Amino acid sequence: MASLLARHFTDERILDHDVRDSLLASLATFVSHRATLDAMERLPIDERMSFIGRLIQPYEGRNWAQMNWILIRLWKGCGFGFRYLHLPYLLPSRKDRFGNFDFANHQFLSPSHLLQRDLGLFMSQQSALASAFINSVLNHANWAFSQFVETLQEFDTAMTRAGVFTFEPRQMKICATCFDLTVSLLRTLEMCCEVYKELLLDETTLRRMSQFIAAILNRVTSDLFTRMLSFRLPGMDTVDAFPALVAAAALLIQMVLLNPRRENAIQTLIEESGFQLSTVELMLEPPENRFYLLKYNEISMEEMEQLKQLVQVLKTSSLRPKASSISEDEFCPICFADAANCQFSPCGHHSCRSCIERHLLNSKLCFFCKKTVQSVHDVA
Repeated sequence: MASLLARHFTDERILDHDVRDSLLASLATFVSHRATLDAMERLPIDERMSFIGRLIQPYEGRNWAQMNWILIRLWKGCGFGFRYLHLPYLLPSRKDRFGNFDFANHQFLSPSHLLQRDLGLFMSQQSALASAFINSVLNHANWAFSQFVETLQEFDTAMTRAGVFTFEPRQMKICATCFDLTVSLLRTLEMCCEVYKELLLDETTLRRMSQFIAAILNRVTSDLFTRMLSFRLPGMDTVDAFPALVAAAALLIQMVLLNPRRENAIQTLIEESGFQLSTVELMLEPPENRFYLLKYNEISMEEMEQLKQLVQVLKTSSLRPKASSISEDEFCPICFADAANCQFSPCGHHSCRSCIERHLLNSKLCFFCKKTVQSVHDVA
């Protein structure tokens, strides 16, 4: 059965979308259980490599969320603080008859070290495809997080003006889904950095990762994020600082501590205007701090030591926290690093110059409303 699924999944002659979706769903089930994952690992090397190659085709125009979910199943249990069977900041609602927590989307850990090695081998052999894949992951991660932040801002504005929350459950579900996608895409980047170290030698990739990590850390530690969490909105139980901060820390550790050429990564972080070391140090501060990681059982003492080492390396590299006179409302809603000093025409949305210029290299549509951006001009 494993061979049948893998061969049909990689068969370009199968064009029917329903059939392809069924194959994808079956593969997602296969990699979620140890016994069937073992069957995937027993496939001949050529079938496994074809399977991996199909998984990491650039995500544009594909069922990318499901593809990414499969990759995450191969990694979960190996990443930094990525061993939880249920979301550690939630009280389990109930247990099933076997005594396990009843969270349908958080199965037992079954990472595949063999398929991870296959992934690294494939990426080293197909470096151009690997680069295109990472670029697409970063594009989708930026999109998902931008949508999440924009929706949070809409929620906050509405509650400030009206004093009541009037949004539909569907909107809250979309917001939570964008957050979950952001975290899972961060974890995919962590796995790719681990199995394919050459990925971190590319300056463009380092720069884009640095900007994205800075945006995550700044937003998740902001007053807006904390304020919206305090409302305990229905349908947004999975939204919390823990998964985002731990995933961002995991990527920083890959970039700095586990990178054979860490000097380039450190220099890129120094040059990233939005990166503030203080947002990383928050994870190390005493237990009364809401961002302190060690209060979660999922974080080990060894991992906390890694985080301390990361901070120390950055400090000794003359990286200092950056102060800003910009108010929170004036920050770019994409990177949360620079002032939102550019306006798009005709829709009127704003971002900083750096974000919109990078975005327009890949798409001519507005981040937020998806209208075509005809021009961009500076605003005071």
